[in-house]
Amino acid sequence: MRNLLIIIITIIFSFGFNVCKAQNIIVSGKIDSSVTNLYGSKELILTIKSTTNSDSRGQQKKVAIDSSGNFYARITASETLLYIAFEMIDENREKLLRNIGRTDNRMLSEVYLFQVGDSIKVNINSSGAMSFTGIGSDKLNCQWKIFNISPLPKVAATRSGELLFAKQLNESLTFSDKILNSTIDLQLSLLESYKSKFSNEIYNLLYLDIISSSEYDIIRPLRQITYSLKEKDTRLILQQYHNSYSKRQRIEISNFDTIYLAKSAYYAELLFEKELNYFRLTSTSKTGIEYGDSFVNIFETLKSKYHGILRDKLLLICFERLNRFYSADSKYFIDDALQIMNNNKYKEVLTEIKKKQYAAFPFELQDVNGNIHALNDFKGKLIIVDFWFTGCVGCISLNQKMSEIIEKYKRNRNIVFLTVSVDKDKSVWAKSILSGKYTSSETINLYTNGFGRSHPFIQNYNFKAYPSQILIGKNGELITSSPPRPDAPDPSNYRGFIDIIETNLNKSAK
Repeated sequence: MRNLLIIIITIIFSFGFNVCKAQNIIVSGKIDSSVTNLYGSKELILTIKSTTNSDSRGQQKKVAIDSSGNFYARITASETLLYIAFEMIDENREKLLRNIGRTDNRMLSEVYLFQVGDSIKVNINSSGAMSFTGIGSDKLNCQWKIFNISPLPKVAATRSGELLFAKQLNESLTFSDKILNSTIDLQLSLLESYKSKFSNEIYNLLYLDIISSSEYDIIRPLRQITYSLKEKDTRLILQQYHNSYSKRQRIEISNFDTIYLAKSAYYAELLFEKELNYFRLTSTSKTGIEYGDSFVNIFETLKSKYHGILRDKLLLICFERLNRFYSADSKYFIDDALQIMNNNKYKEVLTEIKKKQYAAFPFELQDVNGNIHALNDFKGKLIIVDFWFTGCVGCISLNQKMSEIIEKYKRNRNIVFLTVSVDKDKSVWAKSILSGKYTSSETINLYTNGFGRSHPFIQNYNFKAYPSQILIGKNGELITSSPPRPDAPDPSNYRGFIDIIETNLNKSAK
């Protein structure tokens, strides 16, 4: 009986140990000093990505890099499969989070598929090239090689641009199509050479990733063509191309479970880009060329056209991508999205977005005299904040128009105008304030104490370009982080900006 009890305890202990071990992913390795010197950082960031667009943040694990370039990380996985990006903060330039070992200028984050139980050793050499050894390394080496086959190589991109410049739009699109198809075939052939080493699940996900990421890189620039070509038939040609492209089925959907489609790092991103492009290319307004005519059109399309876990992921991408253009509208629909979403992972990410990007950040920043100004100091006032940097032409233009608005409201004690510079050099910031080009004498001008764009106040709203503005209500709530630009050529933008001010000035603080 005693021996039987020992056997049972041993089995339970062994099972428990194996379960714990199976939930871990080990990532270790060495980074060449030239790479750490390039970024000015001694910290690797492994970012677990739910989505891969540039507005996606992900769950970060910061890993120290020792003096010899070695690092070690143990990741406790909540899922069997994870997509992880290798990133570093670029301390030497803009303090932005960047992919390391990046192979080309892809528009989506470069992420690697990991599986629980993987024990990977990574070597990143002086050129940024990555190689992998250890348990599960075959799929990472395969992905690295795939990433090195650009959907549209530089030479081909140059030729495509030449055709565009010569006003040969159809020829340019046809040429790019041929290159895309050939590079996808090459990527799939590379994947096929590894097939015997992968489970069906791994193979299918990488298959989806190859086609989706490559097609995304071809679809995304379509909107930019409308800026470079002004001919009347340009939009019609692009609409026809987009419609025919969207009907193609390089991915036979019936062969894949919806869960596969949602798990893929890039498939949902491609679907969203196709839906958004439809609204871009059929837009009747100037601004619609950039991000469609309205948030509600895109949101309702995703809500009704797709189902299950794939719809949940598409809705998350919708809020990630469009919040900075439609913060007021997206704020209105976010509870609707959370109510219909069933997948806990995507729901938790969207809840975090709601918590951060739809609330006023509790800032505490200093002015030129070193005095601290905090959000709570302006309770009961409508707050307008301009974000800018020295050398920004658009920031100068916005300041000129804002000076008119400030003059209009300078005697109103219920409104306050702030500016926040993302300049890292304090002396540069102070000199720019004195110039009067970026700020007004009636504004309170604040500094991020050298953090620049990496300051939590800036990061909270995930700004990608400047100037940017936010409006904060009298009760400290965020009104919008994407108001109409009052300096835009369309006079309706100026009127829209004034309407927001008037509407919120008339609201009483509680």
